[in-house]
Amino acid sequence: MRILAAYDVFSACAWYRLAIPLHAASLAGCEVRLRQASVSASDLAWCDVFVVQRGWHPNMLRAVTDARILGKRVVYDLDDDLWTVGPRNSSAAFWKAHREDAERVIRACHAVTVTGPALASTLSRHHDHVSIVPNALPPDFTRTSRPHDGLVIGWAGSSSHAEDLEMVAESVAGFLGPDVRLETAGGCAVTHEHAVSLKAVPIERYHELLSRFDIGLAPLCDSRFNRAKSDLKLIEYSAVGVPWIASPVGPYKPHKGCGAGLLASTPTEWKRHLAFLMEHPEARRQMGERGFEWARRIDTTLPAWLAVWEGSRGHRRDRGRASLAAS
Repeated sequence: MRILAAYDVFSACAWYRLAIPLHAASLAGCEVRLRQASVSASDLAWCDVFVVQRGWHPNMLRAVTDARILGKRVVYDLDDDLWTVGPRNSSAAFWKAHREDAERVIRACHAVTVTGPALASTLSRHHDHVSIVPNALPPDFTRTSRPHDGLVIGWAGSSSHAEDLEMVAESVAGFLGPDVRLETAGGCAVTHEHAVSLKAVPIERYHELLSRFDIGLAPLCDSRFNRAKSDLKLIEYSAVGVPWIASPVGPYKPHKGCGAGLLASTPTEWKRHLAFLMEHPEARRQMGERGFEWARRIDTTLPAWLAVWEGSRGHRRDRGRASLAAS
């Protein structure tokens, strides 16, 4: 199979939803091409399937139309609920202006892939064939040494999650001191004497940054937008052996009892879980080991990607009924 894929801006979304599965597909014998913003006529003539990630531009709509005229299968991928972006999200104004453009591209495709059931439910209003393919990590996303003294409580996420971090900042601050610091990465910071904002790293080295943490934070405000997010943050922490504390919201709620982390609903629970993990290094080690084994890898989801790209009937859905392509 020849797979042509295009994205608007290279970000973590494009890396997880295109670059990683495409690389795995290439190792499995497929031919792949990855393009930014635009594709050529020769690209479209070459491919068997054309995959669009978050595409919205009229040029992308023309490319999708041309691909269909040529008899190519076209699949749209989306990993966020563009219809419920909150006002504090840095991309809110952009998607308000271009949401209808994205809808046109979505409707022009044969199928849509999303990260989870909540997002699949939203997309069912815009397309009849939606498949769930969860996020997964590459094989080399693994733990490295932790080059630091003391204990590090860590948080990583984009600036769109500032409100989520604020929700637990006060609870965490009470534990910080000379031997315990908070490290944040991704554009959000906490003002505290013992809080550090880390510099950005290339996405290929992101696992090294997360490996600095002894405890990972995954707070999530209860909103429609967040309920449609994926469980990627927990998978990332777990892959590098970091036990986590997360909000029991949306994609995180089903992972209660997985053994890789703890769920906290209130400030009291956040403080109690933090105190437990800080005081019990053996528990952190055991949870980290379980998380390392539990973390989802691309080899488990590649068959689902290939099935959707090929157009297998078992990975389509009728309006209002989500089809789980991989778990």
